[in-house]
Amino acid sequence: MNLSKQIKKYRERDGYSQEYLAEKLYVSRQSISNWENDKSLPDIHNLLMMCELFNVTLDDLVKGTIPFVPDIKVQRSLNLWTYVMLIFMTLAAILMGPLVV
Repeated sequence: MNLSKQIKKYRERDGYSQEYLAEKLYVSRQSISNWENDKSLPDIHNLLMMCELFNVTLDDLVKGTIPFVPDIKVQRSLNLWTYVMLIFMTLAAILMGPLVV
């Protein structure tokens, strides 16, 4: 989730208007609108003030929640490869057995 959506999400979660947030951050309402519409970015001072106001960490505000997607396909293909190699090695051992004297 990008920063603009995060700012809007937390502002609406806490029931703040753009005007109220602008007053608390000592910026214009247009600045808040520009941040929420990806037209500009807040500076670090404003980001820290928003973290205090929204009671979130800077990491939560900037990065948001990144969904966890397990890597099941890689594990499944690894298991398939393991079985193929096991069968190959077993057949090789059976076929090579009579050759060893």
